[in-house]
Amino acid sequence: MIDAAVMRRAVMALLPALAAAISLFAGLVPTLLDYGRFEPLDWLVPGFIVLMAMRLARGPGHVCAACHWALVALPPALVLWLATRVMPWPGFLLLATLLAAGAFALAMARRRPWLAALIGTALFAALRLGAWMAHEDVVSAPPAGRVAVMTALPLFQQAQGKGGLLHGAGERAPIMSALDAEWRANPIDVLDTAALGSTDRLLLAQPRLLAPAELVALDDWVRQGGSVTILADPLLRWPSSYPLGDARRPPFTSLLDPLMTHWGLTLEPASMGSGERRMLASGAMIELAGASHFTAATGAPCSLAENGLIAYCRIGKGRAVLIADADWIDDRLWTLAPAQPRDRRRWTSDAPAMLSALIRGDAQLPRPQSPWLVSQAVLISALRWALGLIVLLTLALDRFAGAPRAPQGLTANIDRNFGPLPRDST
Repeated sequence: MIDAAVMRRAVMALLPALAAAISLFAGLVPTLLDYGRFEPLDWLVPGFIVLMAMRLARGPGHVCAACHWALVALPPALVLWLATRVMPWPGFLLLATLLAAGAFALAMARRRPWLAALIGTALFAALRLGAWMAHEDVVSAPPAGRVAVMTALPLFQQAQGKGGLLHGAGERAPIMSALDAEWRANPIDVLDTAALGSTDRLLLAQPRLLAPAELVALDDWVRQGGSVTILADPLLRWPSSYPLGDARRPPFTSLLDPLMTHWGLTLEPASMGSGERRMLASGAMIELAGASHFTAATGAPCSLAENGLIAYCRIGKGRAVLIADADWIDDRLWTLAPAQPRDRRRWTSDAPAMLSALIRGDAQLPRPQSPWLVSQAVLISALRWALGLIVLLTLALDRFAGAPRAPQGLTANIDRNFGPLPRDST
């Protein structure tokens, strides 16, 4: 026969752990499932709910409040630490501070549950307002410079047909609208001295087949100090409303092999596998489709990065950066709101920031705009550690703060099933 007092204590000791676990998983829902990134303030609402529930279940006291705060704040911190490449300290410190303020206010509410509910509601409203204000769109500023863009992708022209390539973005694709925050991007149709002489930066994104004279003009321009960023896709997955064989359809594979061979690079064939979300060494996230990698010949003026995905080349006085994929700038792979391309809240990767950094010629790729999830396996491992931490914190709560008082209905059910409970003389 199970001792009723032990049963009652065990049941009441498990309730905080169960509530903290529910809060932990609830904080993953708003942002992580849709965007693949963490937002520390997503744990705010479930955290306050758990704090209020624990406040009503236990008597007042600063020890209880500190333990309750630890139960709702520390497990998310462990998940963020283990499941991201870059810990979002500002967001987490804001979450921890506000949860601490809520726990302290609830402890000071004493025997006024209505006051605790009012405080919690006020803090919740203030924090949600702060969370909304923390997400700002990409700030519009005078462009840092001009970049000429030559591409066969539907980045400028108005989309037609069932494909709906620009998704109502007007005459510019979302990635071009996002790029406008820093660069004045202008399309060009021909690579010649006149077109290249009016700019010092060029973006080649899966262009059409270039004539020999155009390849020579491009090579000469780079060697004289030009800067070119090339998206060369060996297996383009970009949807098109034009039929196969139509000259307006983007090339299925890169047609820049003569230029790359001249620079000592080889674009390896891509497999037919599905796309992948790849976290770069800087912590930035991009989503690839049909990507491959480069190999460099001995003595080539190029260095490879990110397992060959990116090649950095010094060509004479100029520079060239080549990426073995072009699909990652398709709005389907970096935003859930193509009509609002500068709204970072809707981004699912760092594609705009990465493209801008490549055009600038930065030696280091940009740090992530958001704390991205490394992988599903890492998340599962982090959650296991966080649940273990909840168990340890629950044991500490039971040891230092005492068992919570059970609600009257729960006590009556335990008494009916296990017999009257021995009451403490104190």
